[in-house]
Amino acid sequence: MNTLRDNALLGIPALEWLKGLGIAAVVIGVLWGIRTALVNRLKNAATTDTWVDDLFLMLAGRTSRVFMLAMGITAAALYESTTPQLPIWLRVLTVGAFCWQLLRWANGSIGFWLGRMSRSAGDDGAKRGSLAVVSVLCKVAIFLIVLVLALDNFGINVTALITGLGITGIAVALAVQNILGDVLAALAITFDKPFVVGDEIQVGDMIGRVERVGLKTTRLRIGTGEEVSVPNAEVMRQRLTNISRTEVRMLPPTIGIPAAGMKGEQLLELAEQCAAAAGRIAGVVSAKASLQSIVDGRAKILVESVLETPRHVGTVRPRLVAAMADAAATEMRPVLGIN
Repeated sequence: MNTLRDNALLGIPALEWLKGLGIAAVVIGVLWGIRTALVNRLKNAATTDTWVDDLFLMLAGRTSRVFMLAMGITAAALYESTTPQLPIWLRVLTVGAFCWQLLRWANGSIGFWLGRMSRSAGDDGAKRGSLAVVSVLCKVAIFLIVLVLALDNFGINVTALITGLGITGIAVALAVQNILGDVLAALAITFDKPFVVGDEIQVGDMIGRVERVGLKTTRLRIGTGEEVSVPNAEVMRQRLTNISRTEVRMLPPTIGIPAAGMKGEQLLELAEQCAAAAGRIAGVVSAKASLQSIVDGRAKILVESVLETPRHVGTVRPRLVAAMADAAATEMRPVLGIN
């Protein structure tokens, strides 16, 4: 025993080294045992429908060996130290290991929650893409927070760093405000769901079927067949009508025709012919026409058409207007003296 007390390494008696190693081994063993017990117990409960056991299993599995080793060394150093102040190298080790472990737990929790949401999204590519963006943003934010905490514990003044990060963030946001606005609008579309892929929507004066919702633009297939890309921020800024969620869709297009030389009975007959032409279009359940007004020698005819389903309004509208125009032209040929 005296030999252990007399022999020293780095100025510390061998007996104290043995005590420190024993304390470190006990702390590491306890932490390792708790981790192993939790993992084994939670694996048996992982088949349940609840998410709580899955979350704790993930957290236990992401507990780093480096963290447990650092905690053991720190406990041994605190036991042997005559002052509560740790040496600088040990303080760096302890804070670094703790922040690293905190980062692993935080990133794992984010991945856990977003993974659950991603599985519920199924084949919704837009939602999966938005979740990926949210994951990156959250992980970057957590990394910056943990970095600031670590630097602060190292005794570094982080006030200037936080100020610099704030100014840099403002500058970057101003430089990419249009792109950032579209990305945030994409997230709003994904989670608020004013429409989904396949819906027929009206944005301003444009009507089309939603082909894809990306991080930058929403792509619409309009009635004439073209694919139009609309910035997400513009989609959310304008008045948006989801036609596909309407119980019954009624299209009220109007047509103006010259009324000179035509009697009232002829105009009413012309309106009925327009309604009949509209009723023959595939997807139209019924149609009725009315003479709205006669102004400056032009008659305005309104044809109200009820569709089988609101999802085809973008394709029915142009055919409806064309059919009304053809019917009006056919009825007006005798009036104009055309055989």
